Amino acid sequence: MGSKSRALGEGEWINGTNMIYRRDVLSMMGAFDTSIGMRGEELSYGEETHLLRRMKSAGHLIYYHPDIVVEHAILPHKLSLGWLLQSCYANGYDGVQTLGYQGRWMLYLSKMPLHMGLALFRFIFTCEPFMRARIYRALGPLLWRLGFLARLWAH
Repeated sequence: MGSKSRALGEGEWINGTNMIYRRDVLSMMGAFDTSIGMRGEELSYGEETHLLRRMKSAGHLIYYHPDIVVEHAILPHKLSLGWLLQSCYANGYDGVQTLGYQGRWMLYLSKMPLHMGLALFRFIFTCEPFMRARIYRALGPLLWRLGFLARLWAH
């Protein structure tokens, strides 16, 4: 995001780990949509992005500030390759509702062969000892798209 405080541009979003809202704006926007995002043990994403999109649509500016830092404690099971890949799939699945891409499904479908090829290429030609990270980088974007397409298929 950079080293300077600034308003976010079109298509830029902040991770929900560390956000500050004005109470009056949050109340006016109706807060978070509780039908999306994490619920108990259910792996789901997007409530922050959904709210930010609504805020931007209403004319509010969203700011990034590089000095606001969070050290986020992560449970050990969330560092496993399986969980990370499930997370990519869930993020794509929820991206349909969160990002409003219902009309762009053909774009994602058309890019599937390219992403499958890139995933295979990255997997085969990795020479690094950090195989788990390489697999994640190779398969993560592909699983995001598969989740996205599964959500479209379900609706």
